[in-house]
Amino acid sequence: MKKYLTLLLLSLMTLASAAQVSFPNTSGGTLEVGEHRIAVITSSGIVEIENRAQFRVVAADLYTVVDNWSVHDRLSFSSNPYPFAKGEFFITNLSRGGEYVQADFTQAPLIGHPETNRIVEINSDEGEVVLINGQGKQTRWEIELSDLSMLEEWRKGDSILVGMNDNWCSCVFSSCPNILASYEAKRTILYLHATLKEEK
Repeated sequence: MKKYLTLLLLSLMTLASAAQVSFPNTSGGTLEVGEHRIAVITSSGIVEIENRAQFRVVAADLYTVVDNWSVHDRLSFSSNPYPFAKGEFFITNLSRGGEYVQADFTQAPLIGHPETNRIVEINSDEGEVVLINGQGKQTRWEIELSDLSMLEEWRKGDSILVGMNDNWCSCVFSSCPNILASYEAKRTILYLHATLKEEK
């Protein structure tokens, strides 16, 4: 009996250890640059994506998400530049015909996750930022000229979420196809407009 309990305890410890370092694949296929996939939806309006980053949906849009959205839906996020906006960003559900809600960025991506991008290089003179994800894939981004002064708020090692610059109001201010958002720097600057230059 004692031997059985010891084996059972060792098995449980092994499973627990594996759970701490494993990252379930929620991508469900290829995603375009700036797209993400829902990993968790809570009844309180938390939307968690594949790298554990979280958004909290504003109260007015809560039931749209809780009643209609599903785990594994494809989504993107974009800036919410409108005066008196209720949320920092728009989240658009690409799996449900572009239905969108307003939300705040409330939790950074998990450091070490394969899908988490971090800053490895900031070149202010060239207006470029280099990111690397947990799989070792690097991407080089050109920052919008008008946003360059805000690069000083970012630091090497910061986690970065890639979003879209695709709502009509945002496109008036920048022709860049994407935005980069740093949770660590969000108190001073929510995002920068950017264009992907290179992947390797």
